Parts: sequence; structure tokens; C-alpha cells
Amino acid sequence: MKLTLPRFGSQEVSFSQDSIIEFPNGLPGFEDCKRFKLLHRDDGHEPRVFWLQSIDEPEVVFSITDPSQIKLSYNVKLSDEEADTLRVDENDDICLAVMLSHPLGESGEVAMDKVAALTRSPIAINITKRRAIQKSLVNPDLTITG
Repeated sequence: MKLTLPRFGSQEVSFSQDSIIEFPNGLPGFEDCKRFKLLHRDDGHEPRVFWLQSIDEPEVVFSITDPSQIKLSYNVKLSDEEADTLRVDENDDICLAVMLSHPLGESGEVAMDKVAALTRSPIAINITKRRAIQKSLVNPDLTITG
């Protein structure tokens, strides 16, 4: 498959169909975006930030990171319905990611001093089955590590 990325200077990327992550329910506010490709900058370093690029609406892209990158640790329990949506089996690998909000400064560049993590709505990804949901947490069991 090929996808043109309007948010990245109309760059075109090729990828296999089996690398797509499906959000069966979409994301809140983006319910029609159900298929995503996870991208990162290939600069020779371990990626810290990934882009969750919508395949259904190429203008839609989210920045995400592993919570440990920003010194957060979650204790999250999936409901039966969420586990069913993710099709979780005992041998599946499940990971969490947090979305990042990064407003633009006056010059139109990302205001790095204002980047924030959306800690109450992590994304749970079944890596094995390539299915994901955004989980809403009312009172997150969240730890900030040193």
C-alpha cells in the first residue's frame, strides 16, 4: 500500500497491509478513522515519539509515545468489552501509549515548552492482533517515576 502524507510535505510512504493498526470504534471525535499506520523518524536513534497516521483520512495524525518516555507508569485493567474489542488472548502482547498535545507557537513551529501528555486517555494496542482502543480513565492509577 502507498499513502501520501499531507502533514509531512506530501511525502509518500509504502507499507504492507498487515502493518495496519485497526481501531474498531475509531477515536473520540474521529470515529471514521479506523485504520492507522504507526510511523517514526528514521534518524538512526531509538524513536521516542511516533506518529499514528490515519489511513482513512490522511490529514489526521496524532503524536504518541510510550508512557515510560515521560516517566509515567500505568496500572490499567481492561473491561471484558475492551478485551473483546482488542481480541485479547493470554499470549498477546498489549502495550500502552499516550497521545501528546503540542500547540504551535507564534512562528508556527511546535512550542516544545507546551507539549503535554493526555494521561487520562491512553491508547491500548494489541500488538499481536494489531487492534487498538483509546481507554478513558476517570481516576487513573498512575505513577510518576524518578
